[in-house]
Amino acid sequence: MREERRKQRSEYWDLALQYFLQARAQRNKLVGLILADTSGLLVSSTMSRAYSERIAARAPMLIKRKVKLDSPMGKPVQIQKLSVGSDPLYICAVGGPGLDEELFGTIEGDVKRIIGPN
Repeated sequence: MREERRKQRSEYWDLALQYFLQARAQRNKLVGLILADTSGLLVSSTMSRAYSERIAARAPMLIKRKVKLDSPMGKPVQIQKLSVGSDPLYICAVGGPGLDEELFGTIEGDVKRIIGPN
């Protein structure tokens, strides 16, 4: 029998997404991960709501400039566009080593799986 890797599960996509982002942030030694939509609205986060909303609101503007933002916490924030369905999302990595290609690919694939059509 296959051993279950996930410690937390949920049938609700929003909670499942939060659990996934928490696990990825911890595993990759990031301060946190924030997921935003193209309007700058917060979709999910591993950090405080107020802080996450500030970063999410800036993501659509900053992705166009390809800049690395210093967060209000003094930690670098790296933002990349995810191709999820017809509307892209933005993943924001706070602190730590940031988003390498492997981590970005894993996040993009799993976000599609979690929030995609069932």
